[in-house]
Amino acid sequence: MKAPLNKMSQIVSSKTYEIHSSPAKKAERDEALRKIKEYFSASDDFYTKFYTLANLLKLSAKKVKNADFQTEDSFDTLMTVASFLNTYNHMLLFLQDKSTISPTLSNLLISFSIQKYQNNAFYFIGIHITKSGLFSIDKEPFVTALTANNEMVKKLISGLANKTYIKVNDALTNSLNLFPALPAVTKFNLNSITPGSIVNTST
Repeated sequence: MKAPLNKMSQIVSSKTYEIHSSPAKKAERDEALRKIKEYFSASDDFYTKFYTLANLLKLSAKKVKNADFQTEDSFDTLMTVASFLNTYNHMLLFLQDKSTISPTLSNLLISFSIQKYQNNAFYFIGIHITKSGLFSIDKEPFVTALTANNEMVKKLISGLANKTYIKVNDALTNSLNLFPALPAVTKFNLNSITPGSIVNTST
């Protein structure tokens, strides 16, 4: 006796799926497969970009929150902080672009966009924040503040990095909830298919 085919193969393989001869049935199957391909293509593209950006941001945030902020290494500290803020901006822009995909993504965007910090305090150390939450950093004011108010700079930046690390780690842990489930594109049971799966719909 042959081993039973898995549910994925039963759905997408023309060799194991019995097709009625009528043009209408074939058209229904072809349209269903087209929609499945489209869904998984979008899902794979989203998760490839999300995991890349999220993991980079997690690493960058960890580096900043554990930094010493020594004044003798002010240029290195500046570069570390600037790299972190740039990575944060890329993540934020990605979420802004994808926020309409699902309510979970929309909520994640709000979490990254709203800064629970005093903009004036960041401005004092050379860091500017737009209304949407994007960051920029000015070299001279930052280095000056690092020397004159080292503890304040460390507190502000480490606090931001720590909160970012927690947020992005939580987003990674619950990442499968970000992309919406496969819509009902056919009469067949597709509930077992999850975002990020690789589907071979070739005939």
